[in-house]
Amino acid sequence: MPDQTPPASDDDQSGTTHPPRLSLPLPRLPAGVDSKRVLWYGGLAALAAIEVIEWPVAAVVGVGSYVAERLAREDAEHSTPRDDAEHST
Repeated sequence: MPDQTPPASDDDQSGTTHPPRLSLPLPRLPAGVDSKRVLWYGGLAALAAIEVIEWPVAAVVGVGSYVAERLAREDAEHSTPRDDAEHST
């Protein structure tokens, strides 16, 4: 059986061949989008799609996590160091 290994290129001094490299563009999220949040909602959608959980349950969990995160963010924006000190005692 003949040798089917392509000859090494002239600029490769080690004598080994390398597979051709393929550069694929990586998808980028728009500015301001949190990749963890995308993974969370994508995971919920995937679980609902493969029927691990029912879609109404996934919808309620998704909406609930969105509302809870938004309320926590608003609370953090409106709290002052003085408010934090009063709640810690």
